[in-house]
Amino acid sequence: STYQIQIVRSLWNKWFIQLFYSLAVLIFIAGAVFIFIRRKHNKKMEQLNRKKLENELQIRTLHSKVLPHFTKNVLTAIASFAMDDNRKAGKYISLFARFSELTLANSDKNYNTLEEEMKYIRTYLELEEMRFRNKLQYEITIENDVDMQTFVPAMALHTYCDNAIRHGLVNKKGPGKLNLTIKRNGGETIISVRDNGIGRKRSAELGTHGNQLGLKLIQQQVDFYNSQNEWKIKQEINDLHDEQGKATGTLIELYIPDGYRFGSN
Repeated sequence: STYQIQIVRSLWNKWFIQLFYSLAVLIFIAGAVFIFIRRKHNKKMEQLNRKKLENELQIRTLHSKVLPHFTKNVLTAIASFAMDDNRKAGKYISLFARFSELTLANSDKNYNTLEEEMKYIRTYLELEEMRFRNKLQYEITIENDVDMQTFVPAMALHTYCDNAIRHGLVNKKGPGKLNLTIKRNGGETIISVRDNGIGRKRSAELGTHGNQLGLKLIQQQVDFYNSQNEWKIKQEINDLHDEQGKATGTLIELYIPDGYRFGSN
């Protein structure tokens, strides 16, 4: 009947209106949630970008603090070589020019390949070996299965070697030895820097231990990138001792898992 049809239409209209309002409410809630998540994501990205910038600036600070001190030592060594052996002085100047060129090329990088870092560190260690003459020897061992395109934190190898020389080997009586080893173990690349120096405790007692700024900045850089990776880089520092408990040097190790990502690499 007409009456029944009107009732059905009335119920249909009420149901449609309720459905419309329900959908509108759901769309509003979904929009609000989307905006909230979006803002939260943007805020997180701003924080990450700010942290990344802070890390980059800190690495620049490390460059600005370490290199002038090193340059001063280089100039002193050049003067010494010039008095004794002009050919050695010429070689040393050539090495330092190469080192400066690599420094400038890497100055804007927060991470680098092992291949590029090794070019840098070999030049650095050759300069230091010449400067210390018979007091410093170094050995570099890279196993055949190491991927030289593996990314590492910028300045990490230089920081480890610089600390070993300045704080462990400079005040050692007799020749100092530095071993840089890069190898694979399971699903990670391991970088090790071992010295036979006086150890961190004795270095601190002599006042040559410094504030370890370089190591702290590398760890901060690692912590930042670790927050964006499932597998984590580890940096370990161990004091070495003989059977009598006497300090025999320091070992620094950096563990980089396969597939680790630095930013968009």
